[in-house]
Amino acid sequence: MQTNPPVFRCSSLVRLAAFCLCSLPLTAQAPNQPDTPDISGVTEHLNAVVVSSLDGRPVPRALVTSSDTHMAALTDSEGRFSFDIRRPGPQTAPHVFSSWPPDPVAVPTIATLEFSLRKPGYVTNQVSVRLPAVQPGDSEPTLQLKIVPAAVLTGHLDPDAGDLPPGTVVQFERKVVFNGVANWGYSDTQVNSRGEFRFSNLAPGDYKLAAPAYIPQSSRGDPSPDSVHGFRASFYPNADSIDSAGLIHLGPGETATANLTYHSATFYKVTIPVAGLPGDRGFYVNLLPEVQGLYLNPNQKDLTASGYLPSGDYTVAMRSAEIISQQNQFPATSTASVHLQVANRALRTEPAAFHPSLEIPVEVRREFTSDKKDLPPPRDGQRPTPEVWVGILSDTRGGLQPIAQNSQATTTIRNLSEGLFHIDVNSSVGGYVASVTSGTTDLLREPLRVVAGVAPRPIEITLRDDAALLNARVAPRSDQLPQATMDHPVYVLCLPLDRPEAEPINFATQSDQFPMASLPLPPGRYLLLAAHRQLLVGTPQTNAIEYRNPEVVRDLIPKGATITLSPNQKADIEIPVMPDEDAN
Repeated sequence: MQTNPPVFRCSSLVRLAAFCLCSLPLTAQAPNQPDTPDISGVTEHLNAVVVSSLDGRPVPRALVTSSDTHMAALTDSEGRFSFDIRRPGPQTAPHVFSSWPPDPVAVPTIATLEFSLRKPGYVTNQVSVRLPAVQPGDSEPTLQLKIVPAAVLTGHLDPDAGDLPPGTVVQFERKVVFNGVANWGYSDTQVNSRGEFRFSNLAPGDYKLAAPAYIPQSSRGDPSPDSVHGFRASFYPNADSIDSAGLIHLGPGETATANLTYHSATFYKVTIPVAGLPGDRGFYVNLLPEVQGLYLNPNQKDLTASGYLPSGDYTVAMRSAEIISQQNQFPATSTASVHLQVANRALRTEPAAFHPSLEIPVEVRREFTSDKKDLPPPRDGQRPTPEVWVGILSDTRGGLQPIAQNSQATTTIRNLSEGLFHIDVNSSVGGYVASVTSGTTDLLREPLRVVAGVAPRPIEITLRDDAALLNARVAPRSDQLPQATMDHPVYVLCLPLDRPEAEPINFATQSDQFPMASLPLPPGRYLLLAAHRQLLVGTPQTNAIEYRNPEVVRDLIPKGATITLSPNQKADIEIPVMPDEDAN
């Protein structure tokens, strides 16, 4: 269960205005004082400087543009630029000492500015700045915007025999965390005639390097041979797959070198006829293990999947292509699966039969202690809405992808095939998700494993309403860390340690006096982390927390605060703010 706690935004300037009002004598308004404040707005001239995040030095000739494209400026030799903004006029609040109707009192406004910073050799950075409310007579502070020096990766690709084929590319994959899972997004660049390659303008982070398999393409209309000669995929440093490839860590402004060797190989023609495809639908083909440059093409006309593969063992998973509509985002599909063993010759398999995908029933039990144990009946003419939504997420190299969910008025999950799946449960009837099981599998602790041809056990969900209440407070300001303010928000991530498959809770606190949130939580053990950057959503410069990785979570425990909650318990906790280098 994922709870959306409130985001607290309480301005110290508002409290200061209220204090000043309380200090005024109870007298009539002074002569010549206007009845209402000026709320037309003011134009402010602001100065700013762009500095390197690596050493804090000014960055000259950087292009700064506003998000609305109304402002563009180049920084000078000292990294400085200036601009004008039209700040909205003061908001109005009731005067606490006036008779009804209340007189308006001016409350200064807070402006949010968004900039894009660009310069060759640096990572393009999107910066959001919150300007505090400026009282008349206050000095206008100089804004400091940071830009990250880009990294560079160079190398050489050498074939073990012959020459490099024309158009050869090299791919690099950067680690990106999504939904708590580390996956890899790739870009490629072409290798020159000498085998040299170069990746520039890279954001700091962890990378993997590969050269995809090269299979020569036959001319259109020519018969396809039984075998062709090409190159196997290559992974740095001489690894067998992208999963076992070594990490290349690049810091801000760093340059690294990594070389690859292309190994020649023979690729054999593989043909898989398909049968039982419903209607005139097409189909998709996935090849496992996933290897760059290796794939089988679906032929809708001949009802075959074909391509070239080197010797080895493979699994081919096929799924029918159904029409997705706004009313049905997850239509029922048919699937087929084939296990291949390619051994030094062309291969044509027996027809792969499509069958309706597996279904799994969903059963919900409510163990509520309150009087509201049942849902109100649906109104006449309306379809009942499910009280619990169950989503099925597939763990792929692209991250956790939703593939199925129960639709309105159904208690069955469709479109399951062989593999591992994460279960995401949301309830609309209050309470919290106390347990999710399938047979003996605790789906709040481990994913659901589906075996081809074997119907999984029903998903049984128990809802309870005896949640604990945790009052979470960010630790007071220290000499090393700025306190949470409108300019320096603190982001808090609450991780359920004893239910690693459950979704975490994420919230921000932006008050310098009341950095607190009251969280209703299921009983269990929790780790709370706080930082001056988003922990659940990554940026080009920083990654989100890989909270589904037990090793990462174990290393983070000393940097946060842990607590164990029992049913109906009320507890307080103070969370230390991690240093910026520990939050990356």
